[in-house]
Amino acid sequence: MCATQTLKIVFLVGLVAARCSAQETSEFDKLPVWPANGKLTEKLQDRYVFRDVSSFEVVIAVPTDPGNPQGPRTIYRYRPQNQVDPRITVEISRAIDGRVQYRYMLANAAGARLPIRAWSLVLAGPESDVELDHPKWGKIRLKGTSLEQAAHPGAPAGDTAYWSRRDAPGLEIAPGQSAGDFVLKSSYLPGFTTAYVQGGQPLSTRGELPFEVAEQLIPLMRLKEDTRIVLTFGPRFAPDTDKRTIAADYQRGLQQLAKRGLLSDKTSFHEEATGILAACANPSPNPCPVVKLAERFVRASSPLEKEVGSALLMALK
Repeated sequence: MCATQTLKIVFLVGLVAARCSAQETSEFDKLPVWPANGKLTEKLQDRYVFRDVSSFEVVIAVPTDPGNPQGPRTIYRYRPQNQVDPRITVEISRAIDGRVQYRYMLANAAGARLPIRAWSLVLAGPESDVELDHPKWGKIRLKGTSLEQAAHPGAPAGDTAYWSRRDAPGLEIAPGQSAGDFVLKSSYLPGFTTAYVQGGQPLSTRGELPFEVAEQLIPLMRLKEDTRIVLTFGPRFAPDTDKRTIAADYQRGLQQLAKRGLLSDKTSFHEEATGILAACANPSPNPCPVVKLAERFVRASSPLEKEVGSALLMALK
């Protein structure tokens, strides 16, 4: 590609990929229901963390006297930070300086209960070059964080790109609104990766919680639980990464999409694409059939198929 050319590709995977984690029973749904009258039965006396089915809040009933766990309770309410409904669009372009630019648009669907105030993206390891930007949101590259690839199992954990508006209420992404210009530049090529999106504020209580309360609360506070997990694209592969390694990773990504019902494994697209990827991933002296791959993805029928194909072609060329 000439240095003066710019290739732009738009991906709209957030709309469907945001449902990936919805198939599993959440820790919130496992909580006992908070009684409507606020009175605990004898059966619930050893429970301290509940769910309010009418307000979708976590109710934390802390013993007022630590020495009397069965006595009166002090009540805290907490709205889980995962009550956002994110959609991620990313425009990927090959800039003049040769680096890849990822420009994200983050939307919060109208049905969300919280505004989006922070989100993170899993990067490659600490050796990767990454530059973050946004005109209004705070941003930071966190090295050595080893953030899990929750939306793309099997991919290695990586560093974190983090954007936040927690310090500036009013500039967050309210339900039904969107914000763009989340820019990331890197020499690393695009691949499937995980975004963690949060709203609201972290839990705040007066003083430390008793051990028995914290023990029941911890499962809800884990990052995978207290965020919405979205499959998107980001800088995953060093420029000199073997094409077979990239193909094998995309092959696993397609398998995950099919497993979650987001991309049917019965379509001609899936069958032919996985066949080509298998040929690319196979350790043989034959070159990866990039041209055949390009022709197949150009003929793809659905937006998601075109998105996956476009990202893969940029990564393999």
